[in-house]
Amino acid sequence: MKDRIERIIPDPPKEGYDAYLYLITILKNTQKEKYYGGWHLGHYDLDPYQFSSTNKELLVDYATASKVEYRIMEYGTAHDMAYKERIMLDQANGGIGAAKSLNWYNGTNGGGTYSVSYTGEKQVNLIEDNLKEGNYKKGYSSKSQIADMINPELGGELTDWQVRSIMFDSKYVNIYMDDWDADPNPDNFPDMILLMPKKGSNDLPVIIGGNQTGRGCVNSSKGLGMNHVEIPYSDWGKLSKSDLTRLGNRLNPRYEKPRKVTQEEDAARWVVAHCEEHTLTRVNSKMEVEWDFSHSSISKELLIQGWKNRQIPPILRIAETIDIDKRDPDDNVIQWDDESLKVDKDRYATWLSRKEKHLKKNDGDYDWVYKVSVDVGYHKIFEEIERSGFKTKGLVYFYFKNEIHSNEYQTNDNPENKHGVIKGEARWKKWQKEFLKGFDIEIEYLPTSKKKAVVDKWYSEKG
Repeated sequence: MKDRIERIIPDPPKEGYDAYLYLITILKNTQKEKYYGGWHLGHYDLDPYQFSSTNKELLVDYATASKVEYRIMEYGTAHDMAYKERIMLDQANGGIGAAKSLNWYNGTNGGGTYSVSYTGEKQVNLIEDNLKEGNYKKGYSSKSQIADMINPELGGELTDWQVRSIMFDSKYVNIYMDDWDADPNPDNFPDMILLMPKKGSNDLPVIIGGNQTGRGCVNSSKGLGMNHVEIPYSDWGKLSKSDLTRLGNRLNPRYEKPRKVTQEEDAARWVVAHCEEHTLTRVNSKMEVEWDFSHSSISKELLIQGWKNRQIPPILRIAETIDIDKRDPDDNVIQWDDESLKVDKDRYATWLSRKEKHLKKNDGDYDWVYKVSVDVGYHKIFEEIERSGFKTKGLVYFYFKNEIHSNEYQTNDNPENKHGVIKGEARWKKWQKEFLKGFDIEIEYLPTSKKKAVVDKWYSEKG
């Protein structure tokens, strides 16, 4: 009987963890298994905790059943584990939920402060399912009614959210206007999706899907109106502002917006708002509390909205930058890519001047000078060497998305990823040693903030 309880405990992550998700499987008899799942804030190897339930059936079965399996499913932050517990219990037994299932001991489907982000996500999923299944009332909005709905001065309780969160592109609105001019039949366009006001309210509906199409109809000389679908207040009224934005992002596919940068910034703004509204935090390696932009609910939602896995890290970098700017409004994160630099004319002039002064032809120390993002790839440096005629003495300026990005690069505690690929500053050192060993290359890191750039005299440097 000593092997009656089998404990399956995977190795914890090297970077540490705050909590873990677990699942207990109990063999009731040869034909039936029963389950109990939960999460715990603490370390398994340092904490005698097994489970917190006082369910008498569970206590008896755990103590007497012929076979019990105790499995840690995952390690992570408290918010992440609570969120995943909600998903596990809510979707248990084919969606019945653990609380209502005879195959689970759990009396609830989880909850508590740490898991609040799942409630909004679940409601947004329900609304989206109802839209897909055609369960909502349909109707028609005239051009004048649409014009009133897009007028922020006539809005109701969501006026502020509309102005800040519903983005539109005037160029794309003009494209829709041309489509309406060519054929104003509303059946040729997707239905506009409306958030209906509370019964008895004088507020106007809010356009959460089809805002740009509606603006095109209003601007068109031929457009008369649009078909619409009505989401009742009872379904959306308790959603937070970030969950409303989540719903809007799902209903306005990102490929309908032509400017890629705007799309990423929209997604990043939602990430920041989501963390702020649900207090999704983690403790970093410096023991500082910061927003948990890597929370599972965020990557999951971005995938639902149509982003690819490889596109998520840049969005999270933008979210970091937005948060840094919000925390220090008197300073700004600055970018060093050519497009951003040319907009900042003073800094651009200094860059050109400083680059020229460093060259040997101007009595400087270097054959060539090159500026590159650490994310682009060091092969770009080799291309610059080739353009110089393979001259050996060079200066490379590395730049970053923000201070967090810079610190991660320079103080990387885990230089290898799971595929054995070296990351961070260690990767550059490997390139110097193995691929660029015949070249004498010095590096400098460009500042990530306006204040630091001023101190480093990147502004108003005389040529």
